Amino acid sequence: MKLQVIPVGIYQTNCYLIEEEGLCIAVDPGDGDGAILRYLEKKEKRVNAVIVTHGHMDHFADAAELAGHFQTPIYFPKEECAYLSSAEARRGPYDERIVHIFEKALAQRGVLTEEGEEIRFGSLCFRVIVLSGHSKAGMCLYEASQKILLAGDQLFAGSIGRTDLYRGSGTDLVCGIRQKLLCLPEDTVVLPGHGPHTTIGEEKRSNPFLSEEVLWNL
Repeated sequence: MKLQVIPVGIYQTNCYLIEEEGLCIAVDPGDGDGAILRYLEKKEKRVNAVIVTHGHMDHFADAAELAGHFQTPIYFPKEECAYLSSAEARRGPYDERIVHIFEKALAQRGVLTEEGEEIRFGSLCFRVIVLSGHSKAGMCLYEASQKILLAGDQLFAGSIGRTDLYRGSGTDLVCGIRQKLLCLPEDTVVLPGHGPHTTIGEEKRSNPFLSEEVLWNL
């Protein structure tokens, strides 16, 4: 497996390009100005699927463009669809045009995923793990053979996703991380939506947001 991270946009969202057995997956292609497509064309690469972990625009701004250009599906958490279309979720730095284009692309190319389902590409098998708290129902993707977790904006190195946005909940997010992510092998590499990578073991030992004291006082 070949993995490349490309931080894009004003929020420096990590777009991951994963290549395996001649296939390429783009995870969380944000930006909104075609940065990922330009990069792919420069490298003479194509993507076979687009994966969006949750319904915040900095993670999907270029998803419709990529999926349309390469005629690929867009994998997106099913429970996040209503969140995406709600007026409350758009009370932030959202471009209505980009959101509308993404919703249209989902209607045409969307593959809606749920907890426990598997997304397979070649020899890779990603298990869907759904967590609420950062948004309504964002997803992480765990690939056991490679020991990687695509964490979206749920878990970061030394931190967790923000919970002050619409449908945010610190209690839900911390409980979900503790119950669903910290049970993974400690050498699992966590690939977050922003910032540097980490491991499950490191976050179990040192993440201040996941301590028992914080959990009980949320």
